[in-house]
Amino acid sequence: MSPQAEPSASSGSGAPTAGPNARGFEAEHEALQRLAALAARGVRHAEFFAVANQELAQLVQADATALLRFEPDETITLLAAWNTTGTSAPVGDREPVNAALRRLRDTARPVRCGPSDVPLTGPFSAELRRLGIRTAVAVPIQGGGRVWGISVAAWQSPAPFPAATGSRMAEFTELVATAISTADGRAELPASPDSGPPE
Repeated sequence: MSPQAEPSASSGSGAPTAGPNARGFEAEHEALQRLAALAARGVRHAEFFAVANQELAQLVQADATALLRFEPDETITLLAAWNTTGTSAPVGDREPVNAALRRLRDTARPVRCGPSDVPLTGPFSAELRRLGIRTAVAVPIQGGGRVWGISVAAWQSPAPFPAATGSRMAEFTELVATAISTADGRAELPASPDSGPPE
């Protein structure tokens, strides 16, 4: 699984024209508005993560999505997960960071995989296999001058997903990070549970 930059989502032609692209931009705008309203209400981080994860799943029409946070002890925590089957996920569990995730964290670049190179081992790979995942995109969430975590969208189909999916996810997660920072009342994302921030 090698880091690859996603093509830009911008058309470079000004305002979007009517059609699927315009509807996509409108859906993204509405999703971000809902998240901003949620953040303004000061909801708990766990609730915000869960809703943000579901909004992203609908936005990119993924079969499964997840939000994960890098921890200081070289582990990664599953903060929220959603899938089309409604299968439960081990939210709150931690697993060791592998080499692929370490590269993503160190380079701050999106990673794409599939259909032949979806990880068979590594953090939460058993969940990927159980859901029949064939392709996936992982995008870094940045905050406080570092890669704080990742957003993952995954599909059961081996067909290629739209080339701009990673770029749309990056724009979405950037605004999610900003919303969390605003809701938290400081210029960085919530720390790991070890630091015990109030929610």
